Amino acid sequence: MKLPEQTPEQKANSEAATTWAIGVMRSMPKDSPDEFEAHMTAILIVFWGALWGTFGTEFAQGFIEAQLRSMKSSSVDVFTPPTEH
Repeated sequence: MKLPEQTPEQKANSEAATTWAIGVMRSMPKDSPDEFEAHMTAILIVFWGALWGTFGTEFAQGFIEAQLRSMKSSSVDVFTPPTEH
């Protein structure tokens, strides 16, 4: 599966996010192993949450697009005139 090309704005956002993440990692306390572990745990929770949120969004978008594509190939709108019984 080939990923779509990023627009210049998307590339800039990705680079800014990477720069921010590296800055967060560099600002972690390194003196105390306990503090380092606590900060690392918090960062991993936030990053994994963002990652899974992205996966969910992409999956949902792909699912919806597939449903819409399948609806174009067959007509499901059938008009039935009202009848009296």
